[in-house]
Amino acid sequence: MNPYISTIFTLLLIHRAYSRSSLTPPAILAATLTALIHASHPTALPFTLLITFYVLGTTATKIKKAEKEKLTVSSGGGHGEHDGRGVKQVLANSGAASILCLVDLAVRKGTSGKGWLGGETAYVGDLLAVGVVANYAATTADTLASELGILSKRKPRLILNPWKICPPGTNGAVSAVGLGAGALGAAFIGVVSSYWFNPTTAATATTATTAATPAVSVMEFILFTTLIGFSGSLLDSIIGAIFQHSVIDIRTNRIVENPHGGKVLIIPGETSSHPHPLHMKQEVEVEKIGWDGAVGNHSKVGGSRKVVQGGLGWLDNNGVNASMAVGMILAGMVAWWALVGEY
Repeated sequence: MNPYISTIFTLLLIHRAYSRSSLTPPAILAATLTALIHASHPTALPFTLLITFYVLGTTATKIKKAEKEKLTVSSGGGHGEHDGRGVKQVLANSGAASILCLVDLAVRKGTSGKGWLGGETAYVGDLLAVGVVANYAATTADTLASELGILSKRKPRLILNPWKICPPGTNGAVSAVGLGAGALGAAFIGVVSSYWFNPTTAATATTATTAATPAVSVMEFILFTTLIGFSGSLLDSIIGAIFQHSVIDIRTNRIVENPHGGKVLIIPGETSSHPHPLHMKQEVEVEKIGWDGAVGNHSKVGGSRKVVQGGLGWLDNNGVNASMAVGMILAGMVAWWALVGEY
């Protein structure tokens, strides 16, 4: 990719993240390294998708932010996710794509450099390129589904038990608004990516000298990307429902979120291996607030949090996102190979 263009956009990314506090300082460094890796590729596809994902994600986060903050509680106190995203969140969404870029650069050594895999075709069968597209289609869909789905007027339902209505922000819960937003986000990634998978632009978009007859049309490619991204959003919810806890603050009946995607401790002040003994014994006076806004009677309980969605608790949100991204990369590459065949 043109180094001047990538440098300008990387600096703009850093400025936007710093000025709007959308990333923590360490996360800005991680994002800068990620941008450099993406920009090091001869084509502009990885870097373009990285910037597109970041802009869409941060924009969705800002939409009705004040309203969303009232729907959940931050594990550090106050409302929901109000801090900038952390390093693990950056790596969970873009780490696998960075690895694909580095692998492709290594594969190119000693080859003609034609196509992503060094072949003669400009785009057909370029599985690493499809893997990068699948990564950002899935992570974009998941991000928009989470950020916009929580605003749904209808309460979400558990994906593995559609009859169970859940509080907004519950891991593994989905809504029609969230699924629709995710599908649109994935489709947008497909539209952006289609430039590199378009037979009329493929020869100039890559370093290949010849372009083969396309196995799929541009519209079919966009549909393919949309389905991959939508499936990624569903997979993220399934993984979250099975492997992740959802913790509720019983004083407000709101889901507790870790602003950096880590695990939410059931007892505030404990560590993952050492429960806080005082909190275990301490009684806390709370007032129950129903979802209809009615305030119930005061009562005393042994703690302020409890698990309301009993997954295994093996993964935090970052682990769920990373697992989903890797899974959809592999699924997208296999699906593409089955769709277009061998060339």
